[in-house]
Amino acid sequence: MNINQKIEKVRAEKGITKKHIADQFCKSATWYGSVAKGEIRIKAEDIPKFADVLGVNVNYFFD
Repeated sequence: MNINQKIEKVRAEKGITKKHIADQFCKSATWYGSVAKGEIRIKAEDIPKFADVLGVNVNYFFD
């Protein structure tokens, strides 16, 4: 499972909206949709922010 899939899995499990995540990055829901589909590469510096928004430890994405 890649990072994009892990982000989407946690988001869905926790009931966090795509819009909420997009808003935290000052991006559109369309942007997040592309992230979830793996169409956009996630920058390394954004991984800690995804972890914070999703309420998980950053290490979750690397296990």
